[in-house]
Amino acid sequence: MIQSGIKRKAAILMVLAYASAYLISPANEAITVYASNIQTNNVAVQNYEAATLSITKQPQNVTVKPGRTVRFTIAAKGSGTLKYQWYYKKSGASAWSLWKGHTAASTQATANASWNMMQVRCKVTDNAGKSIDSSAAVITIDQPLTILTQPKNVTAKVGDTLKFTVAAQGKGKIKYQWYYKKSGASDWKLWKGHTAASTQATANASWDKMQLRCKVSDDSGNSVYSSAAVISFSQSLAILMQPQNVTAKAGQTVKFTVKAQGNGKIKYQWYYKKSGASNWTLWKGRTAASTQATANESWHLMQVRCTVSDQTGKSVNSSAAVITIDKPLTILTQPKNATVKVGDTAKFSVSAQGNGTVKYQWYYKKYGASDWTLWKGHTSPSASVVTDASWDGCRFYCAVSDASGKTVSSNEAEIIIPGKFRISKQPDDVTLQVGETAVFSVKATTKSSLKYQWYYKKAGKSEWTLWNEKTTPEISAVADCTWHGMQVYCKVTDSQNNSVNSNVAYALITKQSSKRYFTRYITIAKNYTKVYAEMNTKSKVIGKPLSNKTFVATGWDSDDSDTTWYCFDYDGQTGWVPRTSVRVKDDNVTIPDRDFSDGGIPVIYLSPSRLTANSYAVGNTTEQAQMYRVANELKTILENEYYCMVYTPPVSLKLGIDNRAYDAYIRDSDVYLAMHSNSNPYGYKIHGATTYFFPSCAQSKTLAQNIITEMGKVEFKKSLVKNKLVNGMNAYDKTGYGEVRDPSYFGMISVLAEVEYHHYAEPAKWIINNPNKIARALANSLENTLHMQKKPTAQINK
Repeated sequence: MIQSGIKRKAAILMVLAYASAYLISPANEAITVYASNIQTNNVAVQNYEAATLSITKQPQNVTVKPGRTVRFTIAAKGSGTLKYQWYYKKSGASAWSLWKGHTAASTQATANASWNMMQVRCKVTDNAGKSIDSSAAVITIDQPLTILTQPKNVTAKVGDTLKFTVAAQGKGKIKYQWYYKKSGASDWKLWKGHTAASTQATANASWDKMQLRCKVSDDSGNSVYSSAAVISFSQSLAILMQPQNVTAKAGQTVKFTVKAQGNGKIKYQWYYKKSGASNWTLWKGRTAASTQATANESWHLMQVRCTVSDQTGKSVNSSAAVITIDKPLTILTQPKNATVKVGDTAKFSVSAQGNGTVKYQWYYKKYGASDWTLWKGHTSPSASVVTDASWDGCRFYCAVSDASGKTVSSNEAEIIIPGKFRISKQPDDVTLQVGETAVFSVKATTKSSLKYQWYYKKAGKSEWTLWNEKTTPEISAVADCTWHGMQVYCKVTDSQNNSVNSNVAYALITKQSSKRYFTRYITIAKNYTKVYAEMNTKSKVIGKPLSNKTFVATGWDSDDSDTTWYCFDYDGQTGWVPRTSVRVKDDNVTIPDRDFSDGGIPVIYLSPSRLTANSYAVGNTTEQAQMYRVANELKTILENEYYCMVYTPPVSLKLGIDNRAYDAYIRDSDVYLAMHSNSNPYGYKIHGATTYFFPSCAQSKTLAQNIITEMGKVEFKKSLVKNKLVNGMNAYDKTGYGEVRDPSYFGMISVLAEVEYHHYAEPAKWIINNPNKIARALANSLENTLHMQKKPTAQINK
């Protein structure tokens, strides 16, 4: 019973196996055969297992050079004898192609350049006709970048179209860039727009002996240059450089040059044609490629050209160069004042010279008017008018222009009608230094008794102020720094109580030529201190003075390690010593306070840090970048809201800290404010602002304290703040911080403000996010120190 049951199961399995391979799943293999001596049934099961067609080893990608043998191998299992057929698909093809003759499990062939990125796969078929495709293997052709065809030399004429070609092979897409090098040049130049394997252009005369080459690149980043092709011209007669137009004054030397090529020796003959002439005239003796002569006024708009000939008898004319005689536009006779009675004619005249036709236009400005008026119809050298009382004090001038487009104005002349009461001489603007005496004066035309009262209005003020005790035609006063931009006028009153106001005069203050406020002495601190010819220890030693010898320092500077060096006169030579070798004493005077509560315009110099190496803990930024943001915000606030002048050296100027004090000095600065952010080399989480002041300047300390106060109002963690007020002259062996010391020595109020710490994240982020808050605190500090005048709200909001 058991045996017959097993036979039936085996028979069924064999029938199903031959009927359809798809009707039996791998789960059927779990059938248990209990009788091991049934051989026929075991063979059927084994044949079924062998009938499953599968690829056990796929073909692999290969990289090979052209001409090398490539081999592909596949392994498979299935029923009966397996058949193999290989296929290929080249790069860019959409369908697979039969690879004729490649019908084995392992096949090989010789690779060529066209096979790059070609795919190969194999179809395997068993006895039952079942097929399966392998995965695709990719062929990469390792093709070295090679130039196959070099560009060739050409011989051409000017105007010919020249063509240059290069052929190359390499990996992927090939790129081309052509370069040229003209005769006599040492460097190759990019030939813009010429980026194909074959390129062309029209030859010009300057191309003779020019070389061309092509840079070829592949997708792997490899590049190679072709050999150079040379352009040679057949020497047809041609002008390579034309003579140029010239503009000169009478009596000056003018020069003309032409360059040409041709066969054999070139001959030159110059010709000229004066303005208005119809024919060219031989310029005798002018037979060289370059010629010169002394110009005269008759040469104005004269043309010059050269006829060039070669040994073949051919000739060609150059283009014409034009001579323009630059006769300076000059007024020869100025108009004069006219004193006339009412009803008389006042006459004015002017004479002038210039290039070409000279034109005239008169202008007038009646007494008391602020603007000049075009005097219509008065366009000749002379002008006249029949006067009435309204013309008294009227001023005239003439604008003269010539054919070159230049214009010059004559002096002013005035109509004077005797007996009229008016101001005949207005007060003049003054420019002076602090401490100098300003003089203002006014004159009137009447001889009757007159009264004078002067008024002033400082910058930042809207109302005029009576200038007490200034009641004479000429007044004087000593200027201070608040005078900059101050306005002055005089009210003149006659015995009939008629009044007239003078024009307004301005006072402009310059501190540029004021002397420094100190004398610095250096005393040799130890024996055998070396004196150097230059400011570094590797320079020539020029002496060794004994200790305790004192010199007057004529200057000082800092080296790359921030060591201060002093310059002085050593036995008739300029000597330098470092600060470590000397003791320093400064003979200072107190820097005067500036107070602008009564008006005036302070000049404020902002000096943001230039330290690009000081990185912030967050934000991928630097001290220089953030302090310039603060400086720009502060400059905007000050200029928009206060009467002041503000200057910040731009980053592009690359003005070092050592030079900024002098830059501020020549800009007449009152205040020097250095802005930095702090760091702690020990890594402690210190928080708050630090300000450094100059001890001999009361307002320096006041400004430093005001900054501490104002920064305390805006800082984000007031409980952690440790603001510090520091004597800035205690640093560097008591030579002081440069941005505190040097501006003060030029007479400025100086402060160095470290607004926060940037070496850890929280304060660094706060600085980055709040340049406006920092700038506002600094602006308030300056206002509280200098008592600057605010602009009206309407002006601020513009």
